[in-house]
Amino acid sequence: MVEFANKDRTKVRTGVVLDSYIINELDSIVISSRDLGCTRSEIINAILNAFFYSDVKHLKQARGFVIGNRRGLYLKKKKTR
Repeated sequence: MVEFANKDRTKVRTGVVLDSYIINELDSIVISSRDLGCTRSEIINAILNAFFYSDVKHLKQARGFVIGNRRGLYLKKKKTR
C-alpha cells in the first residue's frame, strides 16, 4: 500500500487563470500519466509543493518569474521557415 505524505493537509479550493498553452501541456501530462490517475490540479499542486519546499528564496524567485512572464520570456517561440 502506498502511504501519501500529504494525507493530513487541509486543501483549499482556489481559482486560477492559465494560458491555453499551459492547459494543453497539463493535459498532455495527464494523458501520459494515466497509470497515476492524476489530474491537472494534482500536477499543479505537486509543482507548487516542489517549489515551496525547495531551498530557493521563494520571494525572489517568484518575483523573477512574474517579471519574466510579463516580458514574454517563457512564451514558446514559433518556428520560422
